[in-house]
Amino acid sequence: MNRITELERFLRDRTLTGIRINLSRRVVDLDLTERDGEMTSVTLTGVTGIDWSDDSLNEFCISHVKCLSDSERTILVLDPYDERVEDVLPQDNMVVQFAAFEIKTSEIAGDSPDLEKAQQPDYRKLVREMKDFRSKLHGKVNVIELRDDGRKY
Repeated sequence: MNRITELERFLRDRTLTGIRINLSRRVVDLDLTERDGEMTSVTLTGVTGIDWSDDSLNEFCISHVKCLSDSERTILVLDPYDERVEDVLPQDNMVVQFAAFEIKTSEIAGDSPDLEKAQQPDYRKLVREMKDFRSKLHGKVNVIELRDDGRKY
């Protein structure tokens, strides 16, 4: 598998502040913030698999990342077990398989954004959508159900 270093460098050391999954369009949007206040949106299209087996849906600093591609698939891992390994490991977390990506940035003028007010995912809706998506993919998606307070059901 080949590395997509452009996306890896771009995502590293940013904070994941929001995630939106549109299963009918097979799109995942990731909202990220950098320390200097720069807001980033990464859109993954043609999503064919999600393995998000952790309850880290709140703010999450992406310290390690790997993005791999071959002739059949492109995979983004936001929480890799070992980012030096050029394959997806069973211990990897926050994995999305997709076809293409688009990066959008915008500079925030003035004060740094209040991350507490950043849009948080609707956990119940996310769980329903991921269950539906898992049934469409015949169990290829690992889902953890969360309460609003972050505890597992």
